Amino acid sequence: MVDHGLLQGEAPPSADILTAWLKEYGVLVSDGVKIVPMADGTGWRVVAARDLEPFEPIVKIPKSAILSTRTCSLPPLSTSIDSVATTSHTILGLALALLHELRLGPDSRFWGYTQSLPRATVLVPSLWPLDPNAESASAWLQGTEASRDIERRKLEGIGLDSMRRWYAATRTHLPPTRFHTGPSPFEAFAHAYSLVSTRAFLVDLYHLVALCPFADLLNHSGANHTSLASDDFVCHRCGSLPVCEHDGPDLDRLTHLEERERARLTEPDTVDMYVEMPAAAGDEVMNTYGEHLSEARLLVEWGFVPSEEDAGDALVAEAVTWEVEELLQGTKEVDVIDAVVAASSHLEECEDALLCLPSRGMYHINLAGQVSLRLFAALYARHAPLRFLLGDVRCLEEAWEMVENGCESIPINKHLVAVASDLRELVLARLQGMYRPDMEVGKMCDTREALPDDARLEHMAMTVAINERALLRSVLERWETLLAAVE
Repeated sequence: MVDHGLLQGEAPPSADILTAWLKEYGVLVSDGVKIVPMADGTGWRVVAARDLEPFEPIVKIPKSAILSTRTCSLPPLSTSIDSVATTSHTILGLALALLHELRLGPDSRFWGYTQSLPRATVLVPSLWPLDPNAESASAWLQGTEASRDIERRKLEGIGLDSMRRWYAATRTHLPPTRFHTGPSPFEAFAHAYSLVSTRAFLVDLYHLVALCPFADLLNHSGANHTSLASDDFVCHRCGSLPVCEHDGPDLDRLTHLEERERARLTEPDTVDMYVEMPAAAGDEVMNTYGEHLSEARLLVEWGFVPSEEDAGDALVAEAVTWEVEELLQGTKEVDVIDAVVAASSHLEECEDALLCLPSRGMYHINLAGQVSLRLFAALYARHAPLRFLLGDVRCLEEAWEMVENGCESIPINKHLVAVASDLRELVLARLQGMYRPDMEVGKMCDTREALPDDARLEHMAMTVAINERALLRSVLERWETLLAAVE
């Protein structure tokens, strides 16, 4: 537990207070949903009070009721802060704004909302070093997709060290409050950041990221019933949705709207959630935090790993990825992309194939253990001209079909063998870079099951490591089987 010193002595979070606040600030919540406690008692969730049909509204939130750097009572940061701002200063700025509202306590106009937020810091992996009990959990993330995602976030300015520096430069901007006469410790900012990281939405060009009361109660599922919708083409200077004084004569930000859509611009500007998939009475109403969310991404950004029941909905194709810089050796990426585009139209998708079609420009291995054509092409370019990629992909898949049919010796040219060997080494390197690389997956599962009930962080970290290690080992086995048939 991280001691942040906020809301000490206050009553526990209340759904009734939240509901009254939502009504006061014009948030329209459907009578078809209700707020109920989470099964583990750690927060709230939204369930259907009756059958919900597509297209009916779940909630409409006036933008005046969202908590952003534009709507909070914290004065804007001075321009001198720009010298320490990072590429992620918007989310850090929102964390500072939320911290100010939390420091105000009942004196904040957002109190009915902020009192409903979790009182315990949500320990996303970037904040694990704040918890002395998280060291063993961090170890299990070594070499996984999660660790790579954490490193990317550090480069974006939202690693723990960057956050410390940013807060050190901005903490004096927090005015004293009735409950906090001096600056709060970094742990308080980390608490606010954890709430923003796990609950904020990208709203529009004016507010940027913001906390959307009620909408942030909905949990994530790949099989979601709804998603957040917002008109994001508002004026970035004043937030106006209709034409305003800042618009030029060309009205560029509205040209994409049809006449019928322009007519509704006079209506209140709200953040909305509508039913997209029907929900039966009693079902939890699920949101989506975004598309293409891997297990590692869910852990790093939202601090949870989906259950086995939900994993099929939550995980995406790109289970293990590489950066292009790790793969190319003197070849231009644009040449790889062109070759992949040409070869993709001739690659048949098949569960038993070695390769899969490229996805979102990723160099990856999917959950079925298939290597993306883009990853294969990047390695192929080391050994042969890319103009031969199409023909060799066909030869490779034919050779693999022969192996699966029991052939012990198959004809493959030398450069395909070299590519297969490079791929084997690439996968081996990822496995060797993981924590306790020689530990078998079965032993890891036994170790995880023996963890005490309070070792939640380590349990999640081991789940990510187990799933990734099992996938990599299965990939390695396939390509070693192929190589054995030509050696």
